[in-house]
Amino acid sequence: MEDIPQRVRIALFALIGWALLLPGPEVRAAGAGSIHEGQDVRIKRLHIDLVVNADGSYSQTMDLVEQLNSLRAVEQAGQIKLPYSASLDTLDILEANTLKADGRKLPVARTSIFTQDGLISAEGLTSFQDLKTTVAVFPTLEPGDSIGIRFRVTRRKPTLPGVFTYTHTFAGDIQNDDAVITLVAPRNYPLSIENPGLKVTMSEAPGGLRKWTWTYRNSRVEWPEDGSIDPITYRPRLLISSLASYQDLAVAANRQFAGKAAVTPAIRAAAAKITAGTSDPLTQTKKIFDWVAKNIRYFSITLDVGGYIPRSADEVLASRFGDCKDHTVIVAALLAAQGIPSMPALLTTESIYELPKVPVLAVFNHAIVFVPSLNVYLDTNTSSISYGALPEVDADKPVLLLGTPQALARTPVLAAETNGTRLVSKISIAADGSASGRDVLTASGSTGIAYGGFADAVSSTDPVRLTRTILLAKGFAGEGTATARRITNEADFRFELLYELRDLAWLDQPGGVRAEAPMEFLGSSVRAEISSSPNRTVPYVCSARTDVEILDLSFPAGLSLALPRGVHAVGPDRSYDSSYSLKGNTVHVERRYVSRSPRGYCDPAEFSELRQFREKILRDLRAEIRFSPASTATAVSGQP
Repeated sequence: MEDIPQRVRIALFALIGWALLLPGPEVRAAGAGSIHEGQDVRIKRLHIDLVVNADGSYSQTMDLVEQLNSLRAVEQAGQIKLPYSASLDTLDILEANTLKADGRKLPVARTSIFTQDGLISAEGLTSFQDLKTTVAVFPTLEPGDSIGIRFRVTRRKPTLPGVFTYTHTFAGDIQNDDAVITLVAPRNYPLSIENPGLKVTMSEAPGGLRKWTWTYRNSRVEWPEDGSIDPITYRPRLLISSLASYQDLAVAANRQFAGKAAVTPAIRAAAAKITAGTSDPLTQTKKIFDWVAKNIRYFSITLDVGGYIPRSADEVLASRFGDCKDHTVIVAALLAAQGIPSMPALLTTESIYELPKVPVLAVFNHAIVFVPSLNVYLDTNTSSISYGALPEVDADKPVLLLGTPQALARTPVLAAETNGTRLVSKISIAADGSASGRDVLTASGSTGIAYGGFADAVSSTDPVRLTRTILLAKGFAGEGTATARRITNEADFRFELLYELRDLAWLDQPGGVRAEAPMEFLGSSVRAEISSSPNRTVPYVCSARTDVEILDLSFPAGLSLALPRGVHAVGPDRSYDSSYSLKGNTVHVERRYVSRSPRGYCDPAEFSELRQFREKILRDLRAEIRFSPASTATAVSGQP
C-alpha cells in the first residue's frame, strides 16, 4: 500500500467507531490479560489481595509474574504501565525484577521506573488532568524470560462516596497457572458477589473481619471468536459490589452530577441565542443538540480515575471543550433553560448487552442525555451526527438513568430503514479496454456517524494518492480523485470517487468483468458480519442495516453480453436480492442486503443457517458479465 497517513489507511478498510469513554471506575488488575495473545504470554502467578474499609476505600496489592515466550511479547510487554489518580491514590512499587530463564533475578533499577502524566493534549491542557501512569521497564529481556512485579495501590477515598465495586474477568486466550484473589472486609460490610467459573472459600478473620479467597487456573488456551460480545458476559469472572441494586448505583452516581447543570445567566443567554425564533420543544432540542455537537469540542478530561465528576455547564460553555460527562451537563443545562427536562444516562460502549446481577461501575463507561418528553437519547460527543441517531456502540445498550426512580432503561436498537449505505456507480468501458467511472457512496444512521473520521481524513489527504490506494486495494489500476463530507441533520455522509482505469478488460477476445465498482461495500459488509469466524458458540455483535449497490456498466458497441441470473436469498432476519438487466450496451445491476436484527447482537444458534445464506450472497458478488466480439457469439441476457 502506498505511504499515505496511517489514519487514512485505517479509515479506508474499517468503520471508525467512536469510543468516547469515561475513564474506568473500577479496581482493575494491571498487567494481567492485556494485549497479548495465546502463548505469547503465560501468567505464572497472579495474586491480588484486596483490603476494603467500611467507607469504600481500599488497598490492592498485586503480585504478578508473566512469562514472555516470543519476541513480540518482549517488545510489547517489556514494560508494565500502572495508571492511578494522584489525588485519590498512592502507588508503591514493592519489587520489580526480570526473571531470567536460567534462574537469575535482575532487579529493575529505580532509574527505569518513572511517572508520566496520563493525558496530554496537543493544546497542553494538562491542568485538568489527575491521571498519572508509573512505568517500570524491565532490563535484558529475551524470549522465555519472565517479568515479576509486586505493587500496592491505596485508594484513599472511593470513586463514589461510600461505594466499593470490583471487576476482574479472565480472558481465555492467556494461560493462568496460579490466579488467586483475596478480599478482606468488615464482617458487617454488605457485599454482593458474582463469581462464575471460580472456586471460592470464605472464613472469619481476626478483628471482626471476613475473608474470601477465589482461585482460577486454565491449562487450555481458548482463542476468542471474532466480534464476540464482551467476555464479562460469559467468561470466568469476579464481580463485587457494596450496593444492593442498580437503583442504589444510580443514586450514588447522580450525586456527582448534582448542581453541575445549573441554569446560570450565561447558560440562559446561550440557550436563548441558540433557539432564537423557535418555541417548539422538539425544534429547540434539535438546535441545542446541533449547537453542542458542533461547538463543544470533545476532549477527554480525567479529574480522577473514577471520572464521574463533570465540570459545571458554565465551565464547559466558557472553554468550549469537554468529555462525555461535560457534554451531558451542558446539554442538560441548555435544555433546562428552555424548560425541557432531561437527565444523564450512563451506559457502556463495550459489547455488553445484558447487565450482570451485581451492580458494578465497570459496565458504565459513557454518559449521554435522555429527554423523557421526546423519548430520545442524545450523544453529542462527535460533530458528525444527526439528531435522534446514535453511534452503533450506543445502540441496544442497558442504561442507568440518573435522577429518576426508573433507574434502568435501554437505548433503541438500530433500524434497517435508517442505518446503512447506498452506492451508485457508473462505469463506461472504452473500445481499448480502459474505463472511466464515478462512485458515490452515501451512509446514514450509525454507519454515517462512523464515517466522520474518514471524511476528515479525506479532506487532509492528497485525493489523487488516496484514490490510487483505493483502486489498488480492489485490484484496479488507475488514477482519480476523491471528496467526502460528514453526516449532518441536512444530509447523509457522502464519499465520491472519480477515476480512470487502465486495462479493465481485453475486448478483442471472449472474457468477463466482475459486476462491481472500486468502492464496492456490500461484499465487505457481508463478509465482516457473517464470515469472520467458522463457528460460533457465544453471541456476537451485529446490527440492523440496509446496504444497496446500483451499478451501470456500459460496454462499447459490437459486443455480445451474457448476464448472471438474479438471486433471492433469505436468512435469519435477513434478505438479499440482486437483479441484472440490459438496455442497449449498458448492464444495470442492483443488489440489496437487509439485516433486521432485533438486537445489537446475534445468537450463535443462527450461525449455521447464516453460513448457507452467506454462500448464496458471495457467489452472486463474484458474478461476472461475460462478453465476446459479436462475430463469435450471440447476445444473451439473463443467462449465467
